[in-house]
Amino acid sequence: MKAFFALALVTVCIFALCNDAYAVPSDMDKAKDVKEPAVASKDVKDAIKAAKDQKKTKKECAKDCGTAYDPVCAHDPANPSFKPRSFGTQCAMDVVNCEMGTKLVVKNKGECAGSTGTRLS
Repeated sequence: MKAFFALALVTVCIFALCNDAYAVPSDMDKAKDVKEPAVASKDVKDAIKAAKDQKKTKKECAKDCGTAYDPVCAHDPANPSFKPRSFGTQCAMDVVNCEMGTKLVVKNKGECAGSTGTRLS
């Protein structure tokens, strides 16, 4: 008799578990509102395009400047608030000008006074 109740209890539990696993919410037959996909604004698209163009520019501007160290101090004559920067070579400065679209020029040979670092390539 105990075996019969145990078997009945196990059967009821299995049935309850299976019923929960395959339960369907009552609102499933109602159609859900489908939202329109998000569309990027023109500004975002322009920013993405500019970033891709910049990557192309880096590839186009890349050149081997060698390992020689002949530092130059560069500044931007059009921007008096621009802090002078040191570059390991004139070539490294030219690569940065190409990549960034800047017009830095050599202020003097050697590292800039008070410069925090030197860009080597």
